[in-house]
This record gives sequence, structure tokens and C-alpha cells, in this order.
Amino acid sequence: MSHSVEKPTVRSLAATLALIWLGCAVYVLLHEISGLLTLRDAEFNPLGHLVGLTLFYWLPWVALAPFAALCSARFPIRPERWRRPVAAHLGTLLVLALVHASGIGLLFHYSAAFGEMATYAPWQHTGHFLFGDTMLLFDTVFYAVIAATLNIRNFQQIVRQQELDAARLNEHLAELRFQTLRMQVDPHFLFNALNAIAVLLRKRDTARAVEMIGRLARFFRRTLERSSEQWVALEEELAMIDEYIGIAKIRFGERLAVEQQCDARVQRVAVPAMLLQPLVENALVHGLGAKVGECALAVECRADGDRLRIEIRDDGAGCAFYADPNFRYGVGLRNVRARLAQMYGEDHRFTIDSVPDEGTRITIDLPRIPAAPERLAV
Repeated sequence: MSHSVEKPTVRSLAATLALIWLGCAVYVLLHEISGLLTLRDAEFNPLGHLVGLTLFYWLPWVALAPFAALCSARFPIRPERWRRPVAAHLGTLLVLALVHASGIGLLFHYSAAFGEMATYAPWQHTGHFLFGDTMLLFDTVFYAVIAATLNIRNFQQIVRQQELDAARLNEHLAELRFQTLRMQVDPHFLFNALNAIAVLLRKRDTARAVEMIGRLARFFRRTLERSSEQWVALEEELAMIDEYIGIAKIRFGERLAVEQQCDARVQRVAVPAMLLQPLVENALVHGLGAKVGECALAVECRADGDRLRIEIRDDGAGCAFYADPNFRYGVGLRNVRARLAQMYGEDHRFTIDSVPDEGTRITIDLPRIPAAPERLAV
């Protein structure tokens, strides 16, 4: 994975040079104190030594530092690729040190050399400063501080980029998981609807079978139009439920009574797409499908403070969910629970209360998240 390298700014380079000068000042002060403690005739003159170090050693690096910064930007040192950058940095250091020593050597030859030293050639002064004095050591330290500072910034940028890539990957994986869960919901519903149509055809009730096929086509057309959406407004989800219940009424006939209530304050709350359909389907197929005679289904959505409370109730067969050790959640319920856990984490509640021969109540408690356009586009 490639990462772009952030170019050093003038401010960051100036801050690094200021830090180097501060280090020089501390070095001179410690050197002078050491001389007082170890040399009998030592003179304490830190200011004079600091001025000399600043003029001849530090100040030229104001002009040389941009080249070190360019090398750091061009050849960043990274864990997976460090040999070539290190070689490039060493070469750049030697070139800059030679330029530095040559400039100081020429300046010393034509302005400060006296006595026997005045007879030396400029290149001899350059060699003296570079190898006989401590200039190469100081240049190495200065260059290392500049390169290390900029490469630390590069490492920080790489870490930030990796964190961003990881977040995008997690978001992509979560979206793929949502799509997989929804794909498990839709075929489950289609299987039950086609099975109901087959029953009507076996009964030679072609009129209701044709009507159910028409409603099913409209239902899936609306579903496909929203296939890329993970969130929808609650009122849109309830409209889908109306389509589904219209299909179910063909099967149940007049014996099915449906009551739907929705608080106006929560109509634009964002909820996961296809959240309620598998729950209503579960109530109709497993709850009311086994009941003889009249049956009722209620879907209620209301505001509860800053929360959204959804209840789906039926007076069907019911089940001893927690008392029956052989009970297993079906595909629809498993997917709803999984999607809620994935999309809300711990900030939700999903409960099922059921009594045999009396019915089942499913309660969902969610935060009231506004159905903003950017959320619905996720």
C-alpha cells in the first residue's frame, strides 16, 4: 500500500533548526562547565563559543536544511523499505558536509587565516575543518535530527493513513454484512409468498393468486428501488409493511384485523431498511397462521423521550420461548437481531414476550436518529 509523503513546511523546518540551536547552546554550556571542573586554567566563556558555533556551524544549515528536508521527503525511511533511503541520506549528508566545509574553508582562507596557516590552500582548510575539527560530527548530528524529525512526521502520517484505511475497510465490511443479511431476509420472504401462491393455486383460487402475484411484484419493485439503502425513514418502512400486509390479507381474508399506529414525531426517524418486514412476517406465518378464526396484528411506533419504541403484537399461537429448550430463532429473527447489534451496538433493546395460545409481543427500543439525507444515502 502506497502512502503519499507530506512535504515539510517552512514552519516545521524552522522549528527543527531552532531546536538544534537550543541543543548547541546546551552543549556549549555543558562543555564550559566541564572545562571549569577538569582544567586548571580554563576560562568560562560560553557566549563567545556559542557565537562561534552559531556563525560557523549552525547558521550555514539554514541554507543546507532544505536539501536535507527534500531528501527526507523524496526518500522516506519506512519499515518495509529502508536500505535505499538510508544510502540516499548518507550520500546527501556527505555532499552537504563537503559544501559546508568548503564554504567555511574559503571564508577562513581569505579573511581569517594568518601566519603559517595563510600559506595553506583552500582545500587544505576544508580538510582541516571537515576531518581535523568537529564539523563533520556536528553536520552528522544536525542532519540526523532534521531527517529523524521529518521521518517521524512521515511515520505519524502513515499511522493516520492506516487508521483511516482500517476504518474504511471496517465500514465496507459492515456494509457487505448488511447486504448479506438483507439478501437472507428477502429470499426468505419470497419463499413464503410463493408457497402461499402455490396453496391458492392448488385450491383453484386463481383470482386471489393473481392478485397476490400483482401485489408481490409491486412489493419487490419498491424493494429493488431501495436495494442500495441501508437506512430509511420509518414512514417509508411502514409503507413497505402495508404492501406486505396487503399480500398477507389475500391469504388470511377478512378474518385478519390489522391496526397500525405511528406517532408523527417519529415518522422521519431513520431505521434499518427491511427491519419490520421479517418481524411482521414471523407474526403472520408462525403466530397467526396456526390460529383458527379471527386474528389481530398491531404495529405501533411511538416516541419515548429521545428513544423510538416499536411494538409488533399478535394474538396468535404464541410460544414458550425461554421455557422450551428446543426453541431456535428462525432466519428472520436472527437477521434482525444481528443487524440491530451491528448498526446500533449496545444502544438498542430487542425483546420477545410470548405466551402460548395468547400471542406474542416484540419490542424494539432504538435511539431517535433523524433521517438525514446523508444517512439515507449510506
